[in-house]
Amino acid sequence: MTELLRQVYAALLPLPVQIDLRAAAPEEADALARQVNQALMPLGLRRTRCQDAFERDSGTCLKRLLYERREEAADTAPGLCILVLQGQPVEGRVLWWRRQRRLQEHTALADDLPRLSLGPLVRDALRICFGAGALPGLTAAFEAGQQLELTVDGLSLQGLPAALDLLEGRPQLELAVVASPPAP
Repeated sequence: MTELLRQVYAALLPLPVQIDLRAAAPEEADALARQVNQALMPLGLRRTRCQDAFERDSGTCLKRLLYERREEAADTAPGLCILVLQGQPVEGRVLWWRRQRRLQEHTALADDLPRLSLGPLVRDALRICFGAGALPGLTAAFEAGQQLELTVDGLSLQGLPAALDLLEGRPQLELAVVASPPAP
């Protein structure tokens, strides 16, 4: 049954799921909400809103839950990264890649709606997770502020180390991209 629900859910992306629960008491509605959470979390859904209300005409407690697809790094970020570190290729996995543009407004006083256009790229950064063996080389590059060359899914980039974190024994490097292909 769970596999069938996953297939249906995949077909209905990106539609949110709203569930209304009715119970005689607020505690019962809370218990029902916990059961719904346990059923939907394995399907990749996360609760984004919970609203409590009381229906006067029926005398019941209403709990309105809204669920949306949980974003996962594997679905949204490129996967394989090869970083050249002290002349040696080091393999890593991209956790996220964020490219941001500033919006420019061109609205005239007579316009009914705002007129916007895309401005220049103001941020281009990515975070990569490496194996524990890469920590000494990453630390040296970070402390030296050394520009690094990397390839993400076959795309060549250059970046400066902006942050270095150690999470569960694995180094994570955030790079500010300084040379990349043009933004779309």
